[in-house]
Amino acid sequence: MKKFFDIIWGGTIIVLAVILISFFALLFVPQIVNDAALPPFREEVIENLTLPEKSEMIEYVSGCGNTSGTGDHTELYVAVLIKSSLTLEELKAYYARESNTYVHDCSGFEAMPVGMMAINAEFETDIEKAEGYYILEYRKSAPLSWLDIRGM
Repeated sequence: MKKFFDIIWGGTIIVLAVILISFFALLFVPQIVNDAALPPFREEVIENLTLPEKSEMIEYVSGCGNTSGTGDHTELYVAVLIKSSLTLEELKAYYARESNTYVHDCSGFEAMPVGMMAINAEFETDIEKAEGYYILEYRKSAPLSWLDIRGM
């Protein structure tokens, strides 16, 4: 009988260890995979970035997170800060051919999505309410979007 209980306790400990290891793997593996997918996406965006005349790139930030504030997924994002003498409408028209480019006017700070407002804080340049500064936002779904806890 003692041997039977030893087998039960041993099996229980093994099952609990497997559950615990699986739990931690589900917490961290999606983050590692999504973070590994970010550098190629960032390089692709920066290498293919085209700017209209009278515009210059100031800086860029990138990361994994939720840019829309809905809390149900994780995205890879690259936000490029540019200075331009063009208007928001002109920039939107210029980038209309690129379906994955979103243009935000920094002088209309409160009109940005919640997630983008948080991303703005990552720029070294003080852009809040700045005239002539715009953010070009590029994003795509992360490979393990629904499993990454940063999107929740």
